[in-house]
Amino acid sequence: SRDYDETLSTLRYANRAKNIHNKPRINEDPKDAMLRQYQEEISRLRNLLEDRRLGSPLKIEDISDEAQFELAKLPAHTKRDLLIQEFQEEMKKLKNLHENEKSEKEKILKQIEGIKTEYQLHIEQLNSEMEEKRQKSTSKEEILQRIEALKASMIGGEKADDKELSERRKRKKQASEKRLRFVGV
Repeated sequence: SRDYDETLSTLRYANRAKNIHNKPRINEDPKDAMLRQYQEEISRLRNLLEDRRLGSPLKIEDISDEAQFELAKLPAHTKRDLLIQEFQEEMKKLKNLHENEKSEKEKILKQIEGIKTEYQLHIEQLNSEMEEKRQKSTSKEEILQRIEALKASMIGGEKADDKELSERRKRKKQASEKRLRFVGV
């Protein structure tokens, strides 16, 4: 008897578990989900209007539950007007929402463009400053190199490159050394 109750309980649990159906959910941004719902509602309302234009009778299951109760009380002409009004209100809401998001997007794009322009101006300014400094440092380096070259080429006010002058200087030095030796002897 105990085994029978346990088996029956297990079978009931298995039956309940089998009947559980998980509904898959799409991971999406809340704004995107709302826009998708609005688009579905717009397409549903457009289909309703299109059906009405083609002359097919209005189906009660096409209308939302809240509106069904109100529509049941009203005559057919008023029902149509109410549907049209509901559709127009939904369209206005969606249009306003779209315009608000569009204006926000434009503001953000303008801010990004302003920041980008400012950034480019700063980069150009820094590049020009670096170029000026490079030119100044290059001209200073050239001046220092010329001064060093002049110092190296000029010794005692005479040119060091001139071999003839250096030979004369050598001979004069040797002659003065000989004189000093003779005078000292």
